Amino acid sequence: MISLDTAQRLIARHCAALGVKSVSIDKSLGHVLAQSVKADDSLPRFDNSAMDGYAVRAKNTSSATSSRPVRLAIVDSLFAGESSRRTLGLGEACRIMTGAPVPKGADAVAQKEEVSVRDGQIEVDHPIARGRHIRRRGGEVKKGRVILPKGLVIDAGSVGCLATLGRRLVRVHRRPSVSVIATGDETVPPGVKLLPGQIYDSNSYMVSAALEQMGITPVRVRHVKDHPTALRNAIEAALARSDCLIVTGGVSVGDRDYVRRILAEQRVREVFWRVKQKPGKPFYFGVRGKRVVFGLPGNPASVFTCFYVYVHTALRRLAGVRRGLHERKLPLLTDVASDHQRWRLLKAKTLDEPEAGVVVLPRQASHMITTLAQTDTVVVIPPGVGKVRAGTVVTTYPLPTLGNRAR
Repeated sequence: MISLDTAQRLIARHCAALGVKSVSIDKSLGHVLAQSVKADDSLPRFDNSAMDGYAVRAKNTSSATSSRPVRLAIVDSLFAGESSRRTLGLGEACRIMTGAPVPKGADAVAQKEEVSVRDGQIEVDHPIARGRHIRRRGGEVKKGRVILPKGLVIDAGSVGCLATLGRRLVRVHRRPSVSVIATGDETVPPGVKLLPGQIYDSNSYMVSAALEQMGITPVRVRHVKDHPTALRNAIEAALARSDCLIVTGGVSVGDRDYVRRILAEQRVREVFWRVKQKPGKPFYFGVRGKRVVFGLPGNPASVFTCFYVYVHTALRRLAGVRRGLHERKLPLLTDVASDHQRWRLLKAKTLDEPEAGVVVLPRQASHMITTLAQTDTVVVIPPGVGKVRAGTVVTTYPLPTLGNRAR
């Protein structure tokens, strides 16, 4: 058996970013930029008004007072999206709306609320400073500046930037194609009447949901009985279509655990099998060319934990993300016992009040699933350290969530 950190390093060594493709910006959310995006023009692209009001020459208003206001003739009107070829002259003003280009000759905008309008003229009773309420060309970004760096995960704000820059397409790393095979004679789909000895399949649904949350729609999801021919056919088909294959169950040493043998027949090279961890000791990782294969022990808590500690990070690397789950150091709020030989990967919940820390949840056995709905972090306890007291700072892996966990 190997250590947890050795397993993580071996997986990282075999998971490089996949190829690059162009996607439309409305399909780019969650992808990773394969090249930096620079501004092809300055932003703003032209001097424009920050307010509804009147474009003026500042020096025309320099003598304005409340007792002797300056009167300027309104000679034009501009809305956003319009432009004028007229140059504003002495004694003139142009009615202007927010976002409209400032006409030539104007160097300030008097806000609508600070002037009076009478007989086609505005009255200004105080000087308007040069540059007031004008968004200058290049005031935000100069042409040629990097706006979005290579390696950035595109979010809603990034899409807005791409659209502002006029980009219709963007170069991104390809997301991995993933197939899921859940094994087990005893499991049946939810909704089917259970026969004696049967349980419902949770693994394929749980893994598929975790993938969807990452923005990855599995190309193939199968439940397969523990039969060599059925497994061989399912694995062969999945390897032909996928960058990554995830198999749950069938990787231990039982009489019907055929997965490792069949993967070897399919020319998948075993990188490692079994990790000094609890749960999930018989965790498997193999490669065939650039394809990667994960064999997760069949108990649901093992599947959940192994997916987030190992598979999630590997898939992000394949998609071009340079780092996996964020590692956070937090104090324990409960006592925890370590294992003599294995790392313990514990389902836990982070608390911010009344004191920041992490609480290890009950029902930690690998077959127990109900606390997964409350789990928002995995606590890592190294082997052989005895009882870990409350207050001890430990390593945790906060899990990605949809932000809907009950408080």
